[in-house]
Amino acid sequence: MSKIAIVTDSTSFLPADIIKKHNITVAPQILIWGEQEFRDGIDIQPTEFYIRLKTAKTMPSSSQVSPSTMQATFQNLIDQGFEILGLFVSSKLSGTMQSALQAKETMGTAGEKVAIVDSFATSMSSGLIVLLAATRRRKRIQFK
Repeated sequence: MSKIAIVTDSTSFLPADIIKKHNITVAPQILIWGEQEFRDGIDIQPTEFYIRLKTAKTMPSSSQVSPSTMQATFQNLIDQGFEILGLFVSSKLSGTMQSALQAKETMGTAGEKVAIVDSFATSMSSGLIVLLAATRRRKRIQFK
C-alpha cells in the first residue's frame, strides 16, 4: 500500500497539534502588510497578527500560495516516497487551487502522483474536510 501525504493550505486553520498528530503538510498563504510579506503560520502566527492588527495604520491583504512553493512542497513529499492528496481552499475564493494545478502540470510524470481536490470551502470547514481525509488515511478506511 502506498504512502499518502495530505497537503492543504493555511486557510484551513488547523491547530498545530492536529497538523502534527495527523502528519498534514500545510502550504502557507502569503500575508501582505504594507511592504512586508509574511508566510501564514511561519513568519507570523495568529496571535501576532491580531496584536498587530489592533494598531495597524494599513490593513493587510493576502495572496495565494505560489505555484513554485506548491511544486516544491509536492516534490519534497514525492522524493520521500509519498503520493499526494491536496485539499485546498475553494477556487471560488482563492487562486490557491490554480497554483496547485499549475504546480502539478509542471512536474512531468511526478505530477501523476498528485491528486488535487477543491474543497469548495474555507476556514475551519475546509479544515474539517482535511481532518476527515487524514483520519481515514490513518485508519486505512476507503472513501465511498
